[in-house]
Amino acid sequence: MKKKKIKNKVIGFIIFLVVIAVFSGLVWYKLENREIYILDIPNSHNLSSISYELESGIVTVMTEEEMDKVLNGIYDLNLSTKSVSVQDFPTNAEHLVAIRFYYKEEDTVGNFYVYKRKDKYYLEEPYNGVYKISEEDYNYIIDLIKE
Repeated sequence: MKKKKIKNKVIGFIIFLVVIAVFSGLVWYKLENREIYILDIPNSHNLSSISYELESGIVTVMTEEEMDKVLNGIYDLNLSTKSVSVQDFPTNAEHLVAIRFYYKEEDTVGNFYVYKRKDKYYLEEPYNGVYKISEEDYNYIIDLIKE
């Protein structure tokens, strides 16, 4: 009778381990196979202006050369992420800077946001991705408009 109880406990433990292994495998598979998001950077030919909404005020660039400098600077960071943005505006953000792209033909505005949250820095494109960046990248993006 004791051998039967021990055998049942061993079988139960083995089943438990198999269930844990299958569950862990499914979680790993889902995390590894998430979609990769890439910034949708507009072409300066399609824009009438770009503005930065800084704490000190709004700065706008309108020449194609200035817009190319901003767009190429952001493009050069070569950002990609598996974290999707599911809202219009970042929440719980500090040092938030809105970068707005005003399109010529369409009556639309595109947005990027750079900000700090819990000592980490991000660039977010609403409904695309949340891209983790360094503090140096954050300052670089801000300085693109100030130079």
